[in-house]
Amino acid sequence: MFKLDTPLAITAKNHSDEFSKFITIDKMNIHYKEEGDGTPLVLLHDAGTTLNIWDEWLPILTPHFKVIRLDLPGFGLSPKSEKFNYKMDSYIYFIKKFTATMGLGLEMFHIGGIGFGGHLAWQYTLLHPHKILKLLLVNPQGQNLDKTNGLFPFENKGRFARFILRWKGSQRAIKKQLIKSLGNQSVITDKLVKQTQELLICKGNRKSLIILAQNPLKNRYDKISKIEIPTFIQYGSLNTNKDFGRRIPNVKSKIYDGIGALPMLELPEQTAKDVIAFLS
Repeated sequence: MFKLDTPLAITAKNHSDEFSKFITIDKMNIHYKEEGDGTPLVLLHDAGTTLNIWDEWLPILTPHFKVIRLDLPGFGLSPKSEKFNYKMDSYIYFIKKFTATMGLGLEMFHIGGIGFGGHLAWQYTLLHPHKILKLLLVNPQGQNLDKTNGLFPFENKGRFARFILRWKGSQRAIKKQLIKSLGNQSVITDKLVKQTQELLICKGNRKSLIILAQNPLKNRYDKISKIEIPTFIQYGSLNTNKDFGRRIPNVKSKIYDGIGALPMLELPEQTAKDVIAFLS
């Protein structure tokens, strides 16, 4: 059945907690969480997902780092804005303003991201190398802009994109997508399906995916070899482009066998420990 958008107020009531905070950037109300102590680590989620995809890492990372995660504009509890154009440089400028607002304007920090968030993380690092200590990429995107293969692929589906996403809003469709995307399917619980569905169908979030599909992202992959920052790439073996980081001079990578689109959810303890070893 078709699933209509849920008002933001209802979704926020069900999916915010004592760590949830909101700040205004360029007249956009941005949801974020800041937890732990130590060197700041900014984490960026994939398109169509939210800051919640990092939940399983938090108990492991926060004793070592100050973890700052946010809902990017148009996703999660950061509502879609008619003034935000969803272009790559707009997101990069937003990240610059967000990190400055979080007190990182004069401080260096680690940055990481998965999928589309990884694409943002490495482009931000390319343009602002003086700000980044180390770069973490999980199933990164940006080498081939014609197709994305995260949890919710947003390649252009043409005039029927809105219709397709209506169907994707059902719990049945969400579970089917999770089964298709994840290698460790023991993590696919009713709670995960419900949470994923409710955040996806929050007002404006599916439309944000459509806009991303319709607007080509600026491609800087031909310059990726200029990233000299120490970089760690984590791949799920079922969802990988193994040669993505070969042109990055100071890169290490690890492939997790039998893991799909969300390594931090499917294999949280091992992937988080590998992150700590790299960042430390």
